[in-house]
Amino acid sequence: MRVDEAGGGSPAGKFSIELPALTKLAAALEELEGHAATARSYSSYADVHSSGGGLMVKLADATIHVSDDLERVFHRLSQITGRGSQEIRGTRDLYRTLDEESAQRIDSTYWGA
Repeated sequence: MRVDEAGGGSPAGKFSIELPALTKLAAALEELEGHAATARSYSSYADVHSSGGGLMVKLADATIHVSDDLERVFHRLSQITGRGSQEIRGTRDLYRTLDEESAQRIDSTYWGA
């Protein structure tokens, strides 16, 4: 297995790690984490408060739990994407530190090379 900044893989093409792709994926997840946090802050605006009667009461009844549900969904999305970003960066860093000898030893345990 060959791991380098430009991406690479084993000479036989059995396994490939593209470090820039991992970096890009981690950054995208981190960005999504921020967007989810922003969306979470807006979820309180989904509440409809009825004043009076008729249609507004029906609308308020139909949306009574929307704010709480949205808050939970965006909070969870933020958690998942944040942790995912951390794990991807950790994986990238692990592969970055592998030297060629370690990589060959790992390859041989998986593919009997």
